[in-house]
Amino acid sequence: MHSLALLVLAVVALRVLHNVFRAWHRRHLSFPPGPPPYPLIWNYLDLPTKLPWLTYTKWGIQYGDLVHVSVPGQHIVVVNSAKTAVELLDKRSHIYSDRPVSTMVEL
Repeated sequence: MHSLALLVLAVVALRVLHNVFRAWHRRHLSFPPGPPPYPLIWNYLDLPTKLPWLTYTKWGIQYGDLVHVSVPGQHIVVVNSAKTAVELLDKRSHIYSDRPVSTMVEL
């Protein structure tokens, strides 16, 4: 009985550690360069409200064709060139997109 409780506790502990590691790994994936974030609000104040294409163009010159900004709860990647957009969204679309299977379409 005592060993069964230890086994269950070990399985639960491993599961919790696995989930914590996965969450940590997701947070530390590398994103493209972008303006440095502020504490707590990240890049919320950097996001343009008027004439956003001018700001995105300036960021493209400063940081490159892919620019990453983040606001609380969301990551935003700005694509600043047609060549990069075609490469990512057309040629590599099978990596970045997935669609649910619809049985009615198959029929």
